Amino acid sequence: MKGFGETIYRTSTLLLGAFLVVGSLWFIGGPIREYRELQARQARMEDQLRARQEFVQSLRRQQLALQNDPAAVERFARERFGLALPGETVVKFHSDTRGSAPP
Repeated sequence: MKGFGETIYRTSTLLLGAFLVVGSLWFIGGPIREYRELQARQARMEDQLRARQEFVQSLRRQQLALQNDPAAVERFARERFGLALPGETVVKFHSDTRGSAPP
């Protein structure tokens, strides 16, 4: 009977150890998953920040050009507002977004 008792003891010890390992992994798994989600969110936010910083830089460059370059002001007025100098004729072309030619 001594062999049977040792077998039970070893088996129960092994099962208890396995239970503790699985329980620990399950308990730790939640915070690890949350950490990874937060890392992914941080990476997305850093990408958005970079894109917005680049946009702000482009606006600053445009602002400087409009403040210091008369040709930039003229180009901006023509492109943005369709303005023209006196005596010029403005011709606007509209692209057909459907991809078909008019009848």
